[in-house]
Amino acid sequence: MPSGRFSSTTPHSGALTMYKPSTTPLTDLIRVRFFAAAKAEYGAEETTLSIPSECTVDDALALAGLEDSAVIRRSSFLVNGIASERSSELRNGDELDVLPPFAGG
Repeated sequence: MPSGRFSSTTPHSGALTMYKPSTTPLTDLIRVRFFAAAKAEYGAEETTLSIPSECTVDDALALAGLEDSAVIRRSSFLVNGIASERSSELRNGDELDVLPPFAGG
């Protein structure tokens, strides 16, 4: 996991990009759960991240070191069980689920 902090990304770009370090202190904690290929990409089923206030889903993914992941770019996200956009803001205690595309029937 990278040690740097990142500010927001461009939510409509379709790609996760790393921006300059944020000066906002990391004060909130969120739980991130990874499923299927996202779990394999991250290397663990879940993690707890310290995030700054005004952190988006994209920001949290950058903090987890996944800004360049093709699997994550194609994934869907749930925040506290509700379908969410990459630009959705996260708050202390939130749970972010990372769901890659699923195949099968």
